[in-house]
This record gives sequence, structure tokens and C-alpha cells, in this order.
Amino acid sequence: MQNEEGQNMDLYIPRKCSATNRLITSKDHASVQLNIGHLDEHGVYTGNFSTFALCGFVRAQVGYWNSAILCFWFWFFPLIVIWFCVMFSIFLLILI
Repeated sequence: MQNEEGQNMDLYIPRKCSATNRLITSKDHASVQLNIGHLDEHGVYTGNFSTFALCGFVRAQVGYWNSAILCFWFWFFPLIVIWFCVMFSIFLLILI
């Protein structure tokens, strides 16, 4: 609820899971919130970040929350994910 000045007056605002769009309740102690910082072209932190929230249901499923984070990375930063996949492939080729 907001007052006349537009300030938020609620004591608790529930978060939503970024993967499943479920509400994260106050009793979900397995939930996490990740703030991933943005970097400029020199690798210096710019002060901006993207926030991802994952509920305990997603984290309890083996391997699902890892793929959920990877999907968010690909959605928001596709060039970084492509660069990482190329570098990882080159690294694997060097090992073999």
C-alpha cells in the first residue's frame, strides 16, 4: 500500500521466484537472492546489478537451479554466455 506521497508503507513485500514466478514466502528459508554486478569493457564494476531470486523449490531439484541461472544469464547477457561457451570449448580441446 502507498500513501499520498507515493511511499511504500507495507512492512513485508514478498519476492517472486525468477524461474517459476512463484511467491517466495517469509517461511521459505531455502530461497536465495543473487545480485550480479555489471562490468564495463575494462572489467570494472559500474555500480549497477541484476537481481535474481530463486525459491527453495527450485533449489531442491537437482540440477534445475543451475540451468535456471544459466537461462537468466543467456537472457540478460547473451554475448557473455556465448563467449564463455567458446572459451570453455577451447579449454576442453586443449585438454584433449
